[in-house]
Amino acid sequence: MAGSNEEMDKLDKDIKLYGERWWMLAMFMAFSTTNAFQWSQYAVVEDVILDYYNIDSVYVEWTTMSYPFCLSVFIIPWAWLLQKVGFRKIFLLASWFNTIGAVLKLFSSSRSSFMIAFVGQWFVAAGQLGYLPSRVAALWFGADEISTACSLGVIGNQLGAALGFVFPPLFIKMNEDKEVTRSQINFVNYTVASCCIAIHVILFVFLKEEPEIPPSRAALEQRREKIDFAGTLKRLGANKGYLLLAVVYGINMGVFSALATFLNRMVLRFFPDAADHVGWIGLILILCGGVGTFIAGCLLDKFGGFKEFSILYSICSALSCLAIAQLIDQGVIALIYISAGATGFFMTGYFTIGFEYGAELAYPENEGTSSGILNGIPQVAAVGATLLGSKLIEWKGVHWCLYGFCLAMIAASVIASTIPKDYRRRAMKTSQEVEKQANGVVSQQEMKPLRPEENHV
Repeated sequence: MAGSNEEMDKLDKDIKLYGERWWMLAMFMAFSTTNAFQWSQYAVVEDVILDYYNIDSVYVEWTTMSYPFCLSVFIIPWAWLLQKVGFRKIFLLASWFNTIGAVLKLFSSSRSSFMIAFVGQWFVAAGQLGYLPSRVAALWFGADEISTACSLGVIGNQLGAALGFVFPPLFIKMNEDKEVTRSQINFVNYTVASCCIAIHVILFVFLKEEPEIPPSRAALEQRREKIDFAGTLKRLGANKGYLLLAVVYGINMGVFSALATFLNRMVLRFFPDAADHVGWIGLILILCGGVGTFIAGCLLDKFGGFKEFSILYSICSALSCLAIAQLIDQGVIALIYISAGATGFFMTGYFTIGFEYGAELAYPENEGTSSGILNGIPQVAAVGATLLGSKLIEWKGVHWCLYGFCLAMIAASVIASTIPKDYRRRAMKTSQEVEKQANGVVSQQEMKPLRPEENHV
């Protein structure tokens, strides 16, 4: 018994929370904000971009699809590189891509230079490979903070997307004088590039690889284990629950990405004079998503219930898509704001659930690998949903596209109900607390009750 007590005491001494963890999270959020901003930079003012550059709409669609395409193609080699060279180097590389892309866009303001902006957008899209909120949370935050920290990391991304919906429409407007449009595009590009450069410098100076002492026992165990990337891929490929989650997460992400891409087109189809509203509807979509994300993270930290929340958010996402389809032709723009807010709350809120549920199902695999692959493989769905949705709008109209998205989310809800409650990371934490209680290290009052559902498969 004494030996066990000493061993548990030693484990406690090997764990420490650093105050600078919040600074690390803030830097990650700042990078993510500038990267996500550029995702919808052109799509949200699609009508102006098509008129100014005289290009086909498919090019604007690919400025958003470049993000999921890069993730789906490069995420596995990127995850391998993450394990080989470490978090700091790989994150700085992502920031470097983000900055190069933003700088390239500075040379794209003339009417014949859209391809420069297009190439720059692909560099920025490659920078999104550094978007690993669950990895940052696992590296720096304690077991009771991980879901909340992950949700804050996701919120940084959503803040950027929100600004990307609002900022460009405020400054880039349809104008007969193309020199005015050129100066407007220049203003947005120079603002974004300045922010990207400043954040990259801050990251280069202050970003650390990891804390000297790990923040949780799960992080401690992962440090002690030898990394086997091929073995990790094999085990994840055989993990039924993880693969099912990837499908659900992919459907959710695909539908959300397509909705954001078509927002300008859908709104202007039924409200021709509402170009100024598009950005604000996008803002509501993302801000409500930020609220949904934060609430999801807090609920997961407090109650667990990853499967239950996964099903709930998927069902509500389907209902919100149905609401948009039913209300978009009613001629009341306020109804679109409300239904878009509900859609953002549940669809974007699912991102935190997906990341954290994936970490639970994949434990003890490295979070950088498991979350990276989870974020990458489903991106194929985002490209597919955007291409299919574009054709549906062209052939059958907006309603067919929205009903298709609704059916996809219903399918996601059904699949979510089949994912097992295999909460491995929480089970480890609980078993260690039980062991400490048995050894008299903590009192019954300090011991958190074991929830039966956390160990049920």
